[in-house]
Amino acid sequence: DLPARDIVESIKPVGAQVLVLGLTTTSPGKGTERELRAIVRALPRDIELWVGGRGAERRASIISPRGLVFRDYTTYQQELVRLGGRLA
Repeated sequence: DLPARDIVESIKPVGAQVLVLGLTTTSPGKGTERELRAIVRALPRDIELWVGGRGAERRASIISPRGLVFRDYTTYQQELVRLGGRLA
């Protein structure tokens, strides 16, 4: 429930490589979509965006050009392994 600006600003100083968001609501919400668009715009290009949860697929058109939409836990695990290989 943090504003988009706070989310993006909180990850910059820690050197994050990925921002993972869980969207739990599937109901249409202009506020949720507005905040998600703000995150997509403001997130530095060198930080990956991963989004999962019941509301992620509904908002895939906002997320997909910039990030990954996880439809299942297996895909999420595969991306974690990929990221881990990059850190090794």
